[in-house]
Amino acid sequence: MKLNSIKTYLLAAIALTTMSQSGEACTGITLKSKQGETVVARTIEWGGTNLHSQYVVVPRKHQAQSLTPTGQDGLKFTAQ
Repeated sequence: MKLNSIKTYLLAAIALTTMSQSGEACTGITLKSKQGETVVARTIEWGGTNLHSQYVVVPRKHQAQSLTPTGQDGLKFTAQ
């Protein structure tokens, strides 16, 4: 390789690795207290849209049932 080719290659590699990238993914975290309790959380990072998100706390052993797209009863589940 010629010196100019190496410089061009290195400059391109540096430019690609230092470019800022927008994050459009969710981040999940799990925290465990000293007493052994677990808190699970997730972020919603869809830039450009306002989802009118709210904090939701679901108590352990809370029972719920989802709905199908047609409005019929779906899955039943119990929060852990």
